[in-house]
Amino acid sequence: MTCAAPSTTPSLATHLLLPTDLITDWRTATKTKPIKAKHIQHLFADNSVLSKFLLATLEGQQMLKANSMVCVGVDGDAWQQTQDKLLKKYKVASVDEGGWLVCEPHPDNEVDCYDTMQPFMTVEQTGPGFAIKGHWGERQSDGTFVQFGEWGDFICRNKTDLTDLWIVRRSFFNSTYEIKA
Repeated sequence: MTCAAPSTTPSLATHLLLPTDLITDWRTATKTKPIKAKHIQHLFADNSVLSKFLLATLEGQQMLKANSMVCVGVDGDAWQQTQDKLLKKYKVASVDEGGWLVCEPHPDNEVDCYDTMQPFMTVEQTGPGFAIKGHWGERQSDGTFVQFGEWGDFICRNKTDLTDLWIVRRSFFNSTYEIKA
């Protein structure tokens, strides 16, 4: 977790907003590596200051939420999610010396995934990358959330909530997911 802003902040002026509802060739991937998680109350004793801090995630900067679990993947990427959502996808296997829950993925922890190295309809893959709308990420002036990725990253989608989308960096995807044949 970091409170510092990235050196170059992506924007919709430089990244192509992909219409993810038009993607038809989703594949199924399974999460294969454990993550660590800790409730925000164990990281911040005083919840009244949470709105003053941003969590730097791959999807963009996020304001910390009072009831969230901060999660860290094997490659050091951080994100937050609710405890209910965490426990639907992972089982708590142990607690490490720092008090972090070590969570193993359930065998059925599957997502839809799309490799942005594939040609996307007639979209020319130019510029530094792409953006998608999601449930979290960089809040836009209209209240929506946008996440930014680089060509070659994966777009993942919840199999039961097709509006729940996020971006996973290619190297992180390759080290933590397995695409089913």
